[in-house]
Amino acid sequence: MKNTQFNFDFISRSKTFWLISVGAVAIGLIFLISFGVDVGIGFTGGAKLDYVYTEAHGADVSETDVSEADVSAADVSEADISGSYDASPADVSPDSVSGDLSWVEPTNSTEINPSDISAIVERISGRSAEVELADRIEGEKLLSIGLAGHEAISQDDVQTITRAIAEKYPALSFSEPTVTSRGPSVGKEFFLKCLVAVLVAAALMIVYVGFRFKKIGGYRAGTSAVIAVLHDCVMVFFAFVIFRFPIDDNFIAVILTIIGYSMNATIIIFDRIRENRRLLGPKAGFAQIANDSINGTMGRTVNTSLCTGLAVLSVVIISVVYGLESITAFALPMLVGILVGCYSSVCLSGPIWVAWEEKSAEKKRLAAKK
Repeated sequence: MKNTQFNFDFISRSKTFWLISVGAVAIGLIFLISFGVDVGIGFTGGAKLDYVYTEAHGADVSETDVSEADVSAADVSEADISGSYDASPADVSPDSVSGDLSWVEPTNSTEINPSDISAIVERISGRSAEVELADRIEGEKLLSIGLAGHEAISQDDVQTITRAIAEKYPALSFSEPTVTSRGPSVGKEFFLKCLVAVLVAAALMIVYVGFRFKKIGGYRAGTSAVIAVLHDCVMVFFAFVIFRFPIDDNFIAVILTIIGYSMNATIIIFDRIRENRRLLGPKAGFAQIANDSINGTMGRTVNTSLCTGLAVLSVVIISVVYGLESITAFALPMLVGILVGCYSSVCLSGPIWVAWEEKSAEKKRLAAKK
């Protein structure tokens, strides 16, 4: 079956495609070895404090005013320490928070110095901290504090850190902190559940594709599709490493989405292979059938990936412009996964199937001669 739009020989260039994939993996490994991987508290346990702040308006701000500001975690309950909770800013005074903060030196600057915040957090909690600043809409900014270690943060430390930050920057008005705190056992359990979800998805795909396409090799077709999908998962992982995004629930969400997206594109190609196998008959070679099938579905595969990629790209641009880091950490790897998924479905899954089928056919011929 000839295709009037595309006539590219994918199978004969399969080694080139594998070299491209190996090169991409090598680049990812270089970044992984050089910079390591940032694992979020969702997997390791730990704590994260998020503050939204703006410049204070109105009357002059003094140290006394700051100590009575509406910035505290006084309403945080002990029951929420092992999960996620929002601290309340209401009714806060110095007496409601324990700890002597006379060592905090206020500054009139409206620009937060991350090293100052790190020093405050380390002195109060005894744990090092990673500080990130991001712009939000309408003049709001976001201060994120990630605490190292595998332990949840205590209620007293949340309260003391909140008051210390407010006293350090009296020219800024802080909203209530959103505190995510998770113990190591919870993080480990979450990671294992996510891993099981990915493995179950891969196993079910092999079974489904093997049953649906049993006339063109069955489990060989299914395994070829899964190998291509696993290639996409590895590329998405390296995208998180290269862009320095933490491996957290965003990572699992992207992985599961890309598995479904890439598998759908691959199934379309194998469906065309099955149809062409029936039309061309057993005399047609595996390479010819695969090339005709890939070329025949090329327009649909590329157009679908292009439309989806443009939609996700718009989300990436908006999230970057407005400093929505949590959305960027999802959308940008998703964009990489869509592009890589299109590549693997077209350039990898078919050649893998052809190589496997040709090897299987050769074994049968050798066995028949004996």
